[in-house]
Amino acid sequence: MKMNMRGLEKRWLPSLAALSACLLIANGAWATQPPGFDAYAGQGYQEIAMFAATQAHNPALAKYFADRAQAARAGKLIEPVLVSQAKLDATTVVEADKARQQLTSRLNNGARLTAPLPAAIAQVNFDCWMVQFRVVPAG
Repeated sequence: MKMNMRGLEKRWLPSLAALSACLLIANGAWATQPPGFDAYAGQGYQEIAMFAATQAHNPALAKYFADRAQAARAGKLIEPVLVSQAKLDATTVVEADKARQQLTSRLNNGARLTAPLPAAIAQVNFDCWMVQFRVVPAG
C-alpha cells in the first residue's frame, strides 16, 4: 500500500494545527499566571527597604531589606527572621517564638503555593516587626 504525501498532509495537518493551538493556549495561560510568593515577598521587602531609606533614614536597614528583596526575587528560600537574632526580653521571646513557629509551619505546609500573597505579607510583616528589636543579621 503506497501512501502519497498529499494523503499524509490531509491526515496530520489538522492534528498539528490543533496541537499548536493547544500549546499556544497553554503557553498563554502560563504567561498570565499571577505572581508567586517570591515575587510578592520581593516586592514587600523592597517597599520596606525604600521606606527605611527615605522615611526612616536608616541605610543599614534599607540594605538589609533590599538584600532580602533581591534574594527572594532570585528564587532563594528566605526564612522568617530567627528570634535568636533579636535582643528580646523573656516575654517577647515567647511571643516571637510562637509567632515564628506558626508562620513557618504554614509556609512549610504549602502557604507559599496556595496563598502566595497573604503568605508573603505575613513573612514580610513578621520580619518588619522583628527588626524593631535590633535584629543582628546572620553572617
